[in-house]
Amino acid sequence: AEAIAVVDRLLTGDELERERALMELRARFGSWAVPALVHPLGDRADVEHRVLAIQALVRLGGQAVLPLVQVLKSDDLLTRRNAAAVLGTLRDRRAAAALAWMAKGDSDQGARDTAADALEKIDVPTNDPLQLSAALADGYFRGDAELTQSYGTASVVWEWKDGALSGRAVLAGLSALE
Repeated sequence: AEAIAVVDRLLTGDELERERALMELRARFGSWAVPALVHPLGDRADVEHRVLAIQALVRLGGQAVLPLVQVLKSDDLLTRRNAAAVLGTLRDRRAAAALAWMAKGDSDQGARDTAADALEKIDVPTNDPLQLSAALADGYFRGDAELTQSYGTASVVWEWKDGALSGRAVLAGLSALE
């Protein structure tokens, strides 16, 4: 609920208030800000809200990647496409397999194209979703530092379920097992 209030300030405030809201989302909420940004990300009624949500997600950087991977499962086409575009901007290889699956199998050609474009921006050796999924799983289980965090820090396991993004806090070293 607190992140939603900050996102509301982002969407309705003046330029200074928006900048403060962006900084607060990153500093106080990190990946937990993403669920509050999902609705504006696909807001067909307000282009400015979409742009501000995209800016906030890009500002969150790597903290937004894993929740956005789950947002790719949204039933809403605009939300999926914008999530894929943000993931391409972030160029984080943790998103590569999900983008490859979307590029191969999304029901909408535009969404497939957006995912393929995003995948091209990520430095991976293939666009085959099976190979990328296997490499990602292998990296998690080997403890690849680009993919995992130390055991002593908190992490979040994200899930798209019943049309909404939800997270569950776990010890970072155990998140690969979730």
